[in-house]
Amino acid sequence: IISHIREHEEKCPWHQVNEIIKARSAAEDDAEQYQKLGKLSKTDLAIRGRAIELFRLTLDQELFYFGRPVFQIIEAMKRNSLI
Repeated sequence: IISHIREHEEKCPWHQVNEIIKARSAAEDDAEQYQKLGKLSKTDLAIRGRAIELFRLTLDQELFYFGRPVFQIIEAMKRNSLI
């Protein structure tokens, strides 16, 4: 599981979500920033999916190892008008 956690930390770092959102608010072309968020979200879910299947993780274990999914962070930011 450690290799999956490291891959997740490398490919889906939380600071990257913040950087994309900051760039989105400063950019005139939101489409590119939304595309980046979508790609990051898909990568996050793919890594989680592989780990869940391989290690038969429960939801609690998944959240413990990988934290909150990127798409949930994005949705929370939308609800709070942060993006």
